[in-house]
Amino acid sequence: MAKIRIGSDAGNAVYDLIWRAKRRLLIVSPWLSPACADIALQKHRSGVTTVIVTTNDENKGHQLALSRLIKKSKKRGPVRWWLLIPGLAMIFFGLFALFQAVVQGTLAELALPLLLLAVGAALCLAGRGKAEKKFVSLVERLVLYLPKDPPLHAKLYVADDTVAVSSANFTVSGLKHNVECAVFCEDAELAGEAVRQIDELLSREKVAVFCKE
Repeated sequence: MAKIRIGSDAGNAVYDLIWRAKRRLLIVSPWLSPACADIALQKHRSGVTTVIVTTNDENKGHQLALSRLIKKSKKRGPVRWWLLIPGLAMIFFGLFALFQAVVQGTLAELALPLLLLAVGAALCLAGRGKAEKKFVSLVERLVLYLPKDPPLHAKLYVADDTVAVSSANFTVSGLKHNVECAVFCEDAELAGEAVRQIDELLSREKVAVFCKE
């Protein structure tokens, strides 16, 4: 059976629902606040599969919230042994030839050792794999809905098998201060359908998706 809350406590009821989530949490909100981003991070770290769908609005508070949910990751690509091994071999032979030239006093023959060292170093650099920079989510998945016409205006919360459709954004104002409304329904089938329809919407629209490492 559905329940409705209207008033200054409606957002707080959504807040309580989020905190009670044990398995999964879907948050759809055009705007976020840093404090609420921290709540999502806490739920994710406690083992709750947390997905957030929001926008890339330029509001400073919203951007600060996004910065808490996304980090820059730097990884190297796979080692290319077919370049690295010949490179190491050329460096070894280059050093050996250089040592021989110095010991024997044949400094005029340094060109070949130096060439071997230079080519070997280049092969080693190419073989160690390129550094790849990317942004990753600190929750299970963060999706930025990019279209501005029409813009994302929905506020939807799915916590385990309970769905909440609300006027409250995932912000401190929305959950703690404003007069809001919210309809709650505990129904596993409805919760699954809500998740399915959100996924379907995102598959049709231009979005930026950030996943955890």
